Amino acid sequence: MLAGPMDFTPGGFINRSGETFANELPSNVLGTRCFQLAQFVIYDSPYQVACDHPDQYKGQKGVEFL
Repeated sequence: MLAGPMDFTPGGFINRSGETFANELPSNVLGTRCFQLAQFVIYDSPYQVACDHPDQYKGQKGVEFL
């Protein structure tokens, strides 16, 4: 962001640790839910979108933050 514009889509709610992370469907994200939510605050963007299908957010902890 300091060097110029960037394109990044945070907010994955299917979180995995390094030991359980795998490239599979539905897509996993590496890291914690807190880390994913914090990226919405840290990365300045006038048009922020979440990366998962809406069904992945239904009834999940932290979705009220979005």
